Amino acid sequence: MKRPLLTLFAIALLSVAPAVAAKHDAPLVVAWMPAATADGLLAVAWAEGWTDAPPRQAMLDLLDAAALEALLPAPSEREAEAEAELIEQESSGAMAEAVAVLEPLSDPMADLAEEAPAAEGALLPEAELLALDPPSEAVEQLAELDDGVVTLPEGDEMVFDEYTPAIEARVLLELEARWRDPYRGGDSSDIMLATAALGVQAPFSDWFHGQVTFLYEDPPNGEATQDLDELYLAVYNTYESPFHLRAGRAYLPFGIYQTFMISDPLTLALGEVRPVGLQLGFEEAGFYGAAYLFNGETHLHDETGMRDFGLNLGYLWLGLDTQVDVGVDYLHSLSESRRLQEAIVHPDQMEQRAAGGALHGSVIHGPFTLLAEYVAATEAFHPDNLAFNGSGAQPVAWSLEAGYSFQVAGLETTFAIGHQQTREALALGLPQSRALASLSAALFRNSALTLEYARDRDYDSSDYASEVVGSGSAAQRLTLQLATQF
Repeated sequence: MKRPLLTLFAIALLSVAPAVAAKHDAPLVVAWMPAATADGLLAVAWAEGWTDAPPRQAMLDLLDAAALEALLPAPSEREAEAEAELIEQESSGAMAEAVAVLEPLSDPMADLAEEAPAAEGALLPEAELLALDPPSEAVEQLAELDDGVVTLPEGDEMVFDEYTPAIEARVLLELEARWRDPYRGGDSSDIMLATAALGVQAPFSDWFHGQVTFLYEDPPNGEATQDLDELYLAVYNTYESPFHLRAGRAYLPFGIYQTFMISDPLTLALGEVRPVGLQLGFEEAGFYGAAYLFNGETHLHDETGMRDFGLNLGYLWLGLDTQVDVGVDYLHSLSESRRLQEAIVHPDQMEQRAAGGALHGSVIHGPFTLLAEYVAATEAFHPDNLAFNGSGAQPVAWSLEAGYSFQVAGLETTFAIGHQQTREALALGLPQSRALASLSAALFRNSALTLEYARDRDYDSSDYASEVVGSGSAAQRLTLQLATQF
């Protein structure tokens, strides 16, 4: 019922606008409408094909035409009467067509409204506004709308909310069949629910938004976890400002971690950060960036307060058949990485900090895609906190992937290969190198079937970190994943 009423509402206003322009000064045709109402009506006109200009441009065109008409000499009284009579005839015809379309769509509520006529001076229901003849009476009532307040002819006011929040929920499910041949021991296989995520986004207004995400994960080399993944409030309006503000638990823009593979890249294992903090960012003319501040989980001796921060800056270039994205990131303390928090000895009594840096780049040209990323500690940790071969570890990880997309039996299919490597990351339980290949097909909307083969190479048996010793062996796994989101 909402779409026909809105459409007819627009027909009525667009039909009577010339009549009002003839009765009043031309610029007043749009001046009496709230911005949201005018934009909405012009959007309907654009969507229905009544005007070739987009809503905002149509508004500007209308204002320019109104201003121009105000500058022209006033027509003679006889010409004005003839033009008004013609406009009234055309408007009446348009309103008759609108009522004819509306009648088959009427509902029981409209019948009840007919049994109870509106009191004198009350605002008429939407259907009755559309049926008024001449339509100027409807225009006069609508002209009383101003900034969300309806002023009734009797002098009373009724306040209404112009913004209707739309809560959006997203679900992600990943079912996997796995075969593994580890560094030590025999091979094994299993079928499991690898990932289940529920995300809910609630816009409280045009500017204020909330996000909450619950996540369940069962990784191939670890125990299943379930927790509150993200919970934050955000302030942004992409139509009004290039800036955004986010407060709460959220992933920081340190690294981008794009991949064609099922397995998370080793760069993500080293650099992913998800604290509770404050983040201010922007996007403008292809450039994007952010600055963030938070109180981390790792501290130096007797250190308190919010001391951790970071910066992010990047540029995205879009061509006709090419896309290029490059960026650089800085993190004051890489020990705030989720993987490092688990690996560091005495995280609340650290001897010294080690900052982190990240670089990423991606190129998409037609069916070809190239992804590259580098994450590293800019200095070594103290050996009492994170060691490698008896000295302070300075972990590094990089990843390189190439993908090619094509059609198979009408399905969008992507084949990709990748190579990843780490250095001095034995204490984090990461392999020294990893080679991967994957084949993915989009089965239907928001669903994909992916087959991945991965081969890891462990650190040498002469390498050690605290109680962890390398094996110099190779491990491999084969994974078939069905992923869907709705």
